[in-house]
Amino acid sequence: MDTVWQDVRYALRMWRKAPGFTAIIILTLAFGIGANTVVFTVINTIFLNPLPVAHASELLNVRTTNRGGTPESGEALAIAYPNLKDLRERNRAFTSLAGHTAPVSLTMLRGSTPERIFAEFVTGEYFTTLGLQAARGRFFDLHEDAVPGRDAVAVMAFGAWQRRFGGDPTVVGRAIDLNGIALTVVGIAPEGFLGSTRCSGRTCGSPR
Repeated sequence: MDTVWQDVRYALRMWRKAPGFTAIIILTLAFGIGANTVVFTVINTIFLNPLPVAHASELLNVRTTNRGGTPESGEALAIAYPNLKDLRERNRAFTSLAGHTAPVSLTMLRGSTPERIFAEFVTGEYFTTLGLQAARGRFFDLHEDAVPGRDAVAVMAFGAWQRRFGGDPTVVGRAIDLNGIALTVVGIAPEGFLGSTRCSGRTCGSPR
């Protein structure tokens, strides 16, 4: 401990003697740490913990920024659904475009027992855009998000299906109560897929 304090005192003396030089060293370290953090994030996302989807390297996350800012300085914001529809109609660059929300907390009622779960609200093309195959049942129809409130359907995560329902195959086609709304489970997501933002144990429902 004494050695540490000696090093701290020595560093402070050097800083008083040459503050400009010390500032350059601190900035260099900051840039180096920041660069390493970015590189680690990219490696972790792409190589160590990639999304279990087809052609993950070809996926892009499209967002918007405030008009007064720049992509580098402005805050990245989610795209409004009408804007997503416009992008889809004018799209000339992507094979498919789909929308999803960040995970949200919902209450699933099983009998008289409420349970907290996490869900993503997604558009009809979500699973086909990711190139996934349902473990059981089907995914959303491409037109099931066309009319708000018409098609109350959900795809359940494989882990939630196993833990909460014991892998019961009759869950597909059954209605579940989420926040007081009855949604019909049309399919089970493949094992290991926890959504675009890797929120565990959730049911992913299409926005209604």
